[in-house]
Amino acid sequence: MMAQLVADADWFYHLTRREIARRIKINGMTTAETRIGIRVANPVGAFNQNRKENEAEKQEQKLREFLSDIVCRIPQYDLNKCRNTLATITNTPGAYAPFTYNPQGSNAVDVPALENLVNQRLNQYRVLVNLNGPRSGQVLRGLRNVAEIRNCATDLLRNRKAHFLSRLAVQAVAFQYKIEETITAGHVYFLKPQDAVVGYNDYARHLNANEIVVLRVNQANIVDRVPDDSDHRAVMVPRTVPANVLEIMANCANFTNINYRTTGANWQALRDWN
Repeated sequence: MMAQLVADADWFYHLTRREIARRIKINGMTTAETRIGIRVANPVGAFNQNRKENEAEKQEQKLREFLSDIVCRIPQYDLNKCRNTLATITNTPGAYAPFTYNPQGSNAVDVPALENLVNQRLNQYRVLVNLNGPRSGQVLRGLRNVAEIRNCATDLLRNRKAHFLSRLAVQAVAFQYKIEETITAGHVYFLKPQDAVVGYNDYARHLNANEIVVLRVNQANIVDRVPDDSDHRAVMVPRTVPANVLEIMANCANFTNINYRTTGANWQALRDWN
């Protein structure tokens, strides 16, 4: 078993469709930016599938954060004051002016820049409802399980889409995805071996089971890899990975079995695959 684990640890893995694998066989694994000249993600790829599934939930989470940030500034906070403040917020739609931002493709640059823009707008709304004093960390921690916060966020997003905070939450999440998309489009991605099974099961949900193939690359061939900040299971490479360093498992129904995955006979050079 230890020998198998050591062998598994030498590789990174990539799930894709047969059709795409045939293109990779010719051109290597190329970034979206290399293929089309702009940093947009594949419309049918994992990034956009994930966005479709999770964007609404992220918007509601973000709006709960905004509400909590305002409520935790109530002097001598109590639940009745919380309810009254949420009612005031609900009935104070405000006038929202959208901001613009052009992501640079670096979390270290883009994330704090976006947070600053969002906080500027949130501060405008706090001033509007006269709750711009110091935050209480103790109150903020206690708001995590307050049903009134959750219910207010749901109501604003569903029924009051033009509300200042609804629009800010939607835009904040949209730019979070835009930052991630900019980074995604400039890199190719592989699963870490220790996360291969979980990653396979997750990504396979987005693909037709009959169309899935798995590629692998020896780690020695991508020494310029960097961690994927948005997915701890993955690494990313900021360039084309040539086909001649890739291998393919065309019949991958048993990929999650480590004995099968670490048996060399179940893989072949991508260039030799028909």
